[in-house]
Formats: sequence, C-alpha cells, structure tokens
Amino acid sequence: MSKQDKDGNILEFPSNRMIRQKSMQRTQEKKAVLGLSVLGLFVFTVAANQWISDFNKFGAGSRNVASIQMDNKQAILKEHLLAKEIATQENIVGFKSQEPSLKDEMIFSSLEGKYRVKSDQQRVLAVQSEDDSESRIEIADGELFVKKYISLFNDKAVHFKLSNRSDVSEVYELLDQKGMVIDRLQLDKDSAGKLTQLKVL
Repeated sequence: MSKQDKDGNILEFPSNRMIRQKSMQRTQEKKAVLGLSVLGLFVFTVAANQWISDFNKFGAGSRNVASIQMDNKQAILKEHLLAKEIATQENIVGFKSQEPSLKDEMIFSSLEGKYRVKSDQQRVLAVQSEDDSESRIEIADGELFVKKYISLFNDKAVHFKLSNRSDVSEVYELLDQKGMVIDRLQLDKDSAGKLTQLKVL
C-alpha cells in the first residue's frame, strides 16, 4: 500500500472542534451555576428581610425583658390587680374549681395516690398496694383513719368498733345508727406498719 493510499484511508479526528465544544459547554455550566447562585442569594435575602420584619413586629413582643416600656408595665400591673380581685370575689361570674370529695381526699391525700382502689360509685370496696414496699403509706392510727373515712365504706355506718387486732391486721365492725353491725372492714399491714390492703368483708 502506497503512502498516498494510506493517507486517503485515514480520517482526521476533529480535535479542534471538540476543544471548542468543551469550552462552550464549560462556559454554559459556569453561567448556569452563577445564575443559580444569584437566584439563591436573592431568595435568601428576601426570606431574611421578611423574617427580620416579622420579628420586629411580633417577636420583640410587649414583654421583652430588655426593653420593657411604661405602657406595658401598666398593662402587667392591671393584670395582677385583676387576678387579685378575681381571687377575692366569691360571686364572680365564671367557673370555680370543684371541691375534692372525701373519696378523692382519701385516695390522693391520705394514701398519696399510691394504691389501686376498687369502688362502687362513691363506696370504696378495697384498696390494694403495689408490691413495692417503698411506696406504701404508714397508717399510724387505724381507728382515726376509719373514723375519718367510715362513710366511704358504708354510707349508713355512723359508728365502728375494733373487733380484732394483730401485728399485721385490724378488723373493724361498722355500725349503723341503732348499733347494728352492717359491715366489717379489714386493714392489713406489713411488718413496718405500712398499709398493704384494706377491704370491706
């Protein structure tokens, strides 16, 4: 094969054209990145200005500690005076809190809410402690406890008497107005004198 044939069969690779295309492509990419950057900066600036504007209107609020004004001090003083006035008035229009019932007092005050309670409406049938002895309550005087809450165990009971006592248990008879036994109540305690359970027999 002659040199002429050889040269006639070879196609020249268009390197100059490829360099120009790559250069144009890089230029377009730079323009796109620059355009997106400018757009992002614009959006961020608008958002930041809006946030600062909203903060100046609402965020710096009337009760900002660093810059409290006289008008706001007067408003706060008026609120305090109004609260005191409402607290001292008995017949003010509105809702007043309901007094806790005797049952609530026993469960949440004397027993500190640490016992499971089985009840039938307002009548308490049983009180059971959890297994954890740390959470049990000491009942120093069982008779005083029964006297205070006797109506919870039987609403017809007005008197009681201790019928049986041991180191771990006390049994009381609940009596009606005529002195008749209408129920029996048992208080069980652990070795430390803390109430483990109470039940109407």
